[in-house]
Amino acid sequence: FRKAEAFRPGSPEAGEALALAEGAIKLKDLETLKREAVSAEATEAWEKALDLYLAALRIDGALQFALEGKERALERMTLKKRLSFYIEKPDVLESDDYLEKSIQLLGQAQQVEPSGPRHREEVQRLRQLIQEAQTEIPVSLISDSFTEVSVFKVGKLGTFRERELFLRPGTYTVVGSRNGYKDVRKEILVKAGDSDHRITVICQERI
Repeated sequence: FRKAEAFRPGSPEAGEALALAEGAIKLKDLETLKREAVSAEATEAWEKALDLYLAALRIDGALQFALEGKERALERMTLKKRLSFYIEKPDVLESDDYLEKSIQLLGQAQQVEPSGPRHREEVQRLRQLIQEAQTEIPVSLISDSFTEVSVFKVGKLGTFRERELFLRPGTYTVVGSRNGYKDVRKEILVKAGDSDHRITVICQERI
């Protein structure tokens, strides 16, 4: 058709035929991109799906299926990134702020449709991590009735011989103080599943 147009410049027949051929090629390319993008979504390959929708938009920037697919892929990529953050760094759930944000994220993730096996697995993992972060672990503090005991993130506990606390998983600093004695400081790591924490906090070294 290009050769025909070259032989007869301005020929309406050659021009129309060329436009039809180019349109058919473009349509075939778009159908292929759409089919591959749908397949990528089905396997939760959201980055690949986004690339395919962008490729379709480069052919025709007004394609509704590609515009909608692009937004859907971007949303799912963002959601996956947020889920991965908590799954890969569960220690951040020691923070009340992060814990609250993770609970909100879980609510959003549970409502996502369609929900593939990878997504469901990530949602289940986050749900488990949140449950563990909210489960309080018993911790027994042993003292001598003279040492003033404080636990950072909990508060001042005063003097006692034994006291039991229930703490969420995380790292805590226990400090003992007594007039005329050197302060004692201990770090305790409370982990999900722990069952026996006994910490002695007694000021014994005179100053």
